[in-house]
Amino acid sequence: MRYLNLELGRSKIMLTQFDPHGSDPKLHGHGDEFQISIPLIGVPLLEHGDAPKVAKLPDYGRFITAPGELHRHFAGEGASRLLLINFKQRFLEDVLQDRLHHLPTSLEFAPWSEGPNDAFRKLAERLMKVSMAGPFDVETQEVELELAQVLLSAQPGTHTAYWNANPEAQHHPAIGRVLALIHDTHASTDLSLDGLAEEAGLSKYHLLRLFRTVIGRTPGQYLAEVRLERAEGLLAETELDVTTVCFDVGYGSLSSMERAFKQKYGMSPTEYRRQKRGS
Repeated sequence: MRYLNLELGRSKIMLTQFDPHGSDPKLHGHGDEFQISIPLIGVPLLEHGDAPKVAKLPDYGRFITAPGELHRHFAGEGASRLLLINFKQRFLEDVLQDRLHHLPTSLEFAPWSEGPNDAFRKLAERLMKVSMAGPFDVETQEVELELAQVLLSAQPGTHTAYWNANPEAQHHPAIGRVLALIHDTHASTDLSLDGLAEEAGLSKYHLLRLFRTVIGRTPGQYLAEVRLERAEGLLAETELDVTTVCFDVGYGSLSSMERAFKQKYGMSPTEYRRQKRGS
C-alpha cells in the first residue's frame, strides 16, 4: 500500500508499506526514471530483470533500477516498508553536465550498493516538510538537487571517476549579483533557483555549491532569512495587515509565513506585533 506519493517534476518520493507476503501488483518499469529502493522496516524483497530474480534488499544499502527495467517489490513473512526515490534520467544527466561539463558515454549505475542511507532519508524528509509548507520554490529545487548529488556521490557507476575528480568550487564575484537580487525588494518576492543561477551566470549546481561555500547557507535558506527579517520590520513599523505582509515579502501562503515566523521568533506574527506595540 502506498501512503505517500510526492511528485516534484524531476523526481518523486514514495513511501510504500507491504503486509506480510504483500507485493506490487505486477512487474513494472518507470519509463525514463531511475528508482532507488531503500528499506526502512522489515525485510523487503525485490524481483527484477528480464529473467526475474528474487533478492533481499540489503539492510545497509540500496538497490537502483534503470529506466524501464522491470521489477516488483514484495514482503516476506513480516511487514515491510520502503522509501522509493525516482529521478528523471535527463535531470541526473543535467546535474552531471553542470559539474563535469561533459557526460560519460552513458549514465549507468551499479544496481546494488552498500552504505548508509541517512542522507537520502533526511533530504526526503526535508522535501516532504517543504512541500507541506507551501508551493514548490527555491528551497524545493535546492533539496531536490542535493538529493541528486547524494545519489551521484553514493552510487557507483559510469560517472564516478569523473565526479570524484572534480575540484571544489572557489569564490566567484557572481555571488554578489545573487545577493543584490535577493535583497531587491521588488525582485525577491518571485525568485527561483533558475532565476538566481541566470543572474549569477552559473549553473544551478555550481551556484548551490558556491553560495554555500561563501555564505555558509544555501540561497533558499538565505532568502528565507531575508523574508523573515522583512516581515518582522513591516509588522513592527507599518499598519499593513498580516496577510498583506505575508505576500509582500514573498511567501506563497499565510500558513507558511506563520510557521516560519513562529519557529524563528517563538510567537506568531500577530503576537509579535502586539508585543512590539505593548498592547
